[in-house]
Amino acid sequence: MSGGPTSAEIIGRATASTLRRADELGAGSLALVAFGTGVGRFPLDEAARINDAEFMGYMIAVDEGYYAAEGLDLTYLSGGPDVIPETS
Repeated sequence: MSGGPTSAEIIGRATASTLRRADELGAGSLALVAFGTGVGRFPLDEAARINDAEFMGYMIAVDEGYYAAEGLDLTYLSGGPDVIPETS
C-alpha cells in the first residue's frame, strides 16, 4: 500500500467522485472519512473546508429543486463525531 502527501485537488476530486457514485447507487445516507488526513498528512481543518465546498454544491442543488425535478427526495443531515448516520 502506498501513501504520502496529498493535495486539495486530490481531496476535492475524491469527495466529488464519492458523491457522484452515491447518487448513481441511490444511497440513502453517506458518511465520509476525512480524505487525505491520515497517511496523506493533509491538515484536517483544510480537508473539512474542501469537503464542505463539495457538499455545498449538492445542498444548493437540493435548494434549487434540481433533485426534486428528477423525482429524488434528498435530506441533508448534519454530522459530527457523535452522530451515527443510521440513527439521524
